Amino acid sequence: MRPPRVFLPALFLLLAAFLAYFPILQNRFIWDDDYYIQANVQLLSTAGLGRIWTQIDSEPQYYPLTHTTFWLEYRFWGANPLPYHLDNLLLHALSAIVLWRLLLRLQIPGAWPAALIFCVHPVQVESVAWATERKNVLSGLLYLLSASAYFRTEWARPNYPLSPCTHGERARVRGSTPTDDDCPSPTVPELKEGESGKNTDCWLWYALSLILFFAALLAKSVTATLPAAILLILWWNRGRLRWRDFLPILPMFIAAAAMGTQTSWIEKHQVGAVGPDFNFSPLQRFTLAGWAVCFYLTKLILPIHLNFIYPRWTLDPALHPWQLLFSVAVLGLIWILWRLRRRIGRGPLTAAFFYIGTLVPALGFVNVFPMRYSFVADHYQYLACIGPITILFAALWKFSPRLGLPITLVLAAVCCIVSEARCRVFYDSQTLWQDTLSKNPDSWIAHANFGQSLADQGDWAGAEAEFHKALELRPLDGMLYTHIGVCRAALGDNPGAIWWLQKALDNLPDSDEPVLHRLRSEPYYRLGWVYGSMPGEENRRLAENAYRQAIQINPQYELAMDNLGQLLLEDGQTAAAIAEFESALKVNPDSVPAHNNLGNAYLSQNDLQRASAEYQSVLLLQPDNVNTINNLGNVFAQQKKWPEAIAQFERALSLDPDFDLARRNLASALAHQAGEP
Repeated sequence: MRPPRVFLPALFLLLAAFLAYFPILQNRFIWDDDYYIQANVQLLSTAGLGRIWTQIDSEPQYYPLTHTTFWLEYRFWGANPLPYHLDNLLLHALSAIVLWRLLLRLQIPGAWPAALIFCVHPVQVESVAWATERKNVLSGLLYLLSASAYFRTEWARPNYPLSPCTHGERARVRGSTPTDDDCPSPTVPELKEGESGKNTDCWLWYALSLILFFAALLAKSVTATLPAAILLILWWNRGRLRWRDFLPILPMFIAAAAMGTQTSWIEKHQVGAVGPDFNFSPLQRFTLAGWAVCFYLTKLILPIHLNFIYPRWTLDPALHPWQLLFSVAVLGLIWILWRLRRRIGRGPLTAAFFYIGTLVPALGFVNVFPMRYSFVADHYQYLACIGPITILFAALWKFSPRLGLPITLVLAAVCCIVSEARCRVFYDSQTLWQDTLSKNPDSWIAHANFGQSLADQGDWAGAEAEFHKALELRPLDGMLYTHIGVCRAALGDNPGAIWWLQKALDNLPDSDEPVLHRLRSEPYYRLGWVYGSMPGEENRRLAENAYRQAIQINPQYELAMDNLGQLLLEDGQTAAAIAEFESALKVNPDSVPAHNNLGNAYLSQNDLQRASAEYQSVLLLQPDNVNTINNLGNVFAQQKKWPEAIAQFERALSLDPDFDLARRNLASALAHQAGEP
């Protein structure tokens, strides 16, 4: 194919992506972007990169390839949101281009229009505009690249050409006669046993496909459905499957099963997808699956009233038998398409199986943490939507090629307009949660997160009001009591804060399940923080006990260790404080507060060498940490190295001109330097 035949359609897909999603380039971080990027200590050092790959509990989820991309971006851009959003956009656009080429290789009409709608459809906004969903767009690209490589192997070639060439028709893939690249010759012979091993290129493509698939799993394990999708396409292609079709796919199935099992374990034992919110009967899960499939298909066909958090359905098919109609409808559709497969072809049935099969990880058969507040989310159908979109445009361009282009352009224009408006909803956390609540005012998690966004901006009264609204919708939620207690403390009501935090402990489960039991450490930590801010020896003793309770419940609670160390250091228990700071650093060797406080402890003992080493460790992680720069200046001042001390104080002031402590230290250092002989 001549370069323009590839370059121009690909360029148009790229431009369409920018047209649909350009508002995200001005967007800020939202919701759990702080866990993944802004406050992710693993991004601060090379050792953190090692932990991303070797410790499954170093991140909220074990998707090391995704977190590696964040680590690399943090090297160059820090916490500037623009590059993260731009990379998401580019990855999504590349996925659309790869999808177009893959559909061409599979000889499907309407390949480019299908890729265009996949690119700009409004349900994709959540995956592109939310930095955390890098895992979706990255894994999706690797998924499609892996499939493309596999379908270049000899054993994945068709025994006979696919529609539109099946009946001798000439496809109008781009409004013109297709080339051989678009619709391979029907004379391609079926390979005999053992022939594929003679083709070096075949094995190279196969190896590349496996590598890309393993990479996709390490970006997000939802891509585990790819081997089943490949077999499905082969069945559609040939009308049957042979044992030798399964053998090359076997390593993929093994890797998919391993990664899927690990992700399920992490969701339950590390993320917290356990407890009453996840206890469903098989009948309820069957009901949920059918309901979710119908919901997603509805949003795909008519993308209106899209929301970040959809209402959580009440699953009770015994009391409301109508809920079973969704599952019955899905099964009925599959049965009809199966019965009609010889009359209308296997394409519609394949599209249906692909759609449902790709959605399986999000249909409620396994517990995932977001089921706590909603059973559905737009980003769950990021890859699944390929099935319905492809069959729709294949039919359109096969039976009405003259109408195909104008219909495609109109639909793409509408999608771009809706997607562009949807992108603006993701501008920042407050905008996102306000939009969510305008469509789903009974979402307790939206009220809670809106409250947290207000708290982050210092609006503690507004935050408390939102937490109370969340508590009305979800009574006896211990974490909501904790949030209210924090607000009370920030507003200066320490007795009220203590009451709410004690109430949180009364309502949090003292469960045998470790992930639930660890929730109790947060109120204890906050109690330590409140008691520690109050005068009196008794309050300091209560603060120390609260911190120790938090650490006992959660031995990995580095913040509690660090705060306890600061409390002990203030009380003159320097050796005990050092032990706590060192414990915090064992949990997280890149803890900036622990390094800084350990340096302060050594400085109080006049151990200037160790103090300087700890401060230097902080500056390797955060070169512009003004407090540490000032502390390092104090080390030089105690060593009477006045030029070095002055340089540090001046640097701190250049970064923060309002840093009064550094200004006083600078004045003192200048005075001492002037008095030196």
